[in-house]
Amino acid sequence: MKNKVCVYAICKNESQFVEQFLNAAAEADYIVVLDTGSTDGTYEALKADSRVTRVEQKIITPWRFDVARNESMKLIPDDANICVSVDFDEFYEPGWAEILREKWDDNKHCMAHYRYAWNHDEQGNPIKVFTYEKIHSRNDWVWKYPVHETLTPVGASIDPSKILNLLEDNVYLHHFQDREKSRNSYLPLVELRAQENPDDIQTLIHLVHEYLYNQKYAECGNLVEKMLIQFKDELADRPDLVNSLYLFKGDSEFGRNMFEAAIESYMAAINTERSFAEPYVALGQLYYYIQMYGEAITSFEAALSSSSRYFTWFRRDESYKDETIYDQLSCAYACVGDYSNAFVNVHKALFYDRTNERYLQNLAFIEERLFADMYKRAENSVGIA
Repeated sequence: MKNKVCVYAICKNESQFVEQFLNAAAEADYIVVLDTGSTDGTYEALKADSRVTRVEQKIITPWRFDVARNESMKLIPDDANICVSVDFDEFYEPGWAEILREKWDDNKHCMAHYRYAWNHDEQGNPIKVFTYEKIHSRNDWVWKYPVHETLTPVGASIDPSKILNLLEDNVYLHHFQDREKSRNSYLPLVELRAQENPDDIQTLIHLVHEYLYNQKYAECGNLVEKMLIQFKDELADRPDLVNSLYLFKGDSEFGRNMFEAAIESYMAAINTERSFAEPYVALGQLYYYIQMYGEAITSFEAALSSSSRYFTWFRRDESYKDETIYDQLSCAYACVGDYSNAFVNVHKALFYDRTNERYLQNLAFIEERLFADMYKRAENSVGIA
């Protein structure tokens, strides 16, 4: 049987992405979409486009992402044996479907792994890249969890030998998030997920993140303390997760002006794994905020020396962006009157962004003070009155 690829998706009010989505998805044999209540013409545009095999509209009440995705799977034609879940703000690089048809073997494969760029810089270059797994076989799969939903096998767990590895092929999915879209529904959905899965560490990490995002600092800190006890054995071999939890705890304490406690939490994160940049940057920012500039300099310098980076959903990209660290380091040096090092570091920041107005203003200030100091020293050296 010839492999047939079906792209399936859910959407609501995605009119700005319809053409981009269909252009990328058109390489598939079928495109099916479940519209969950669009009022901006998305449904009508999909209905009128000949590239769309099937589109239906259904209101999901109460709203859950897993229910919507499972409903969308029901639209997949019976003869499609490769199913590809894609959101409207995601698109594959050209050529992806033919590679999939050529390499997929129903007798061997039940899922495919490929590259996924979750975000991009201003030039469109990928920043945070993961292995993704939303290409799967026709049967025996279900979406699980009301938010941050996961494709889950029905019955037995996944046999790793049945995963088609496309990481070195041109099957590359790019995500361009609509930042104007509200996240108001996420926190109650994550809380619901936690109620349904109180012993799932990944679920609780999502909840910690949402609490912090919504500035629910006490709830965030309390949950982290509970997790460090509840998952003590599981966390023993996961320094990256322990590091993230202590960072969240420190952030929640910083948000409540509990500065000494935050310093202790950031130091705990550092002691968990000294090669991560995040805790050094967080500690440096806290020290800078409370005007402990010497300690801030030490922390930012340590961040620049860090080497390890784990590509998980909870890593902090800014902590690995030299431009940002050099900028903060320059400001800290200026605050202690070390204008020579401030000058060096602001130039390093400008190397990455030569048009940044704030960097340029800082440079002008530092140059003024630096040359004033140099002139004063010259006056003193020759005894000018």
